[in-house]
Amino acid sequence: MTSRARVAVHGPTMTTMERAPLYYTPSGKVPTAGAIKLFAVGVPVMAAIGLAYGVASSYLSFHFLLGALCLFGGVVAVATAAGLLLQWGRVRNRGFNVAATVLLTLVALYGNWIGFLWAYSGWGFFLVSPVAIADAMGVVLRETGGGWLSIVLWIVEAAALTLVPVLLSHEIDKPYCEVANAWTAEETDVARLVLREDLRRALEAGDFDALVHAAPADFSNFEAIPPVFMALDVYRSPRDDGEHFVTVNRCVLKVDDEAKVEVEKTPLVRFLRVPRDVLERLPQTDDEPFQAALEKFTLYNS
Repeated sequence: MTSRARVAVHGPTMTTMERAPLYYTPSGKVPTAGAIKLFAVGVPVMAAIGLAYGVASSYLSFHFLLGALCLFGGVVAVATAAGLLLQWGRVRNRGFNVAATVLLTLVALYGNWIGFLWAYSGWGFFLVSPVAIADAMGVVLRETGGGWLSIVLWIVEAAALTLVPVLLSHEIDKPYCEVANAWTAEETDVARLVLREDLRRALEAGDFDALVHAAPADFSNFEAIPPVFMALDVYRSPRDDGEHFVTVNRCVLKVDDEAKVEVEKTPLVRFLRVPRDVLERLPQTDDEPFQAALEKFTLYNS
């Protein structure tokens, strides 16, 4: 009987790549330790954010513009904290993400009421009981004369602080490498390339050379900036033999009334799984010519 020689292979083999899903999909895993530390740290963090927002809103909510800005800041803070906590806990389950975010945002909302009443009372009452908070909010309504308008504004505030983070928690910011048991490292806009409309079909057919040999977009002449091009994002696993992904965005340059240029991105392919050798051969372009061309273009048209 003859023995077969074993050849070491660095990175995913073609067989592994063929069996793996073409695009990244979350594994659905909820690490026990991650879930525990998520709530152990998340509850006090969200309570603190809600408390700070409530104190600020007690001073600013009676001015429409300042109150709106304060609410926007509160929503951003709660949504950002929830996203970071979920990532820190290494949760890859959409259902759990939504449920956890609902609970954490409710904690922030409760902290908001405590902080609001604490500051409104001149730092005299730090109420924690739900019954006491409800009674105190009724006193605020009678003293301010806000009536149904105040109730509607409080409902809008509560909806913003809870629904926006919950909706965002369902989105996937970047892939998780199950081989390395870690989030991938994201590199955005590593290359800006000439648009190829059939790129998705080529990549899904396994023709990675269509991306490897794509021509770089020319931004040397700011008077002839290509209005449509491709931008490449890369997601690297910490391990060479891990899972690597790319996103290719279709970019459109749009100029507003003030001649400011905005880049509108639409994914052609999102989180496409690629072998590591392809990742190393992907084109890269310098960001400086692109930024310089946009700056000159803005000055030229202003």
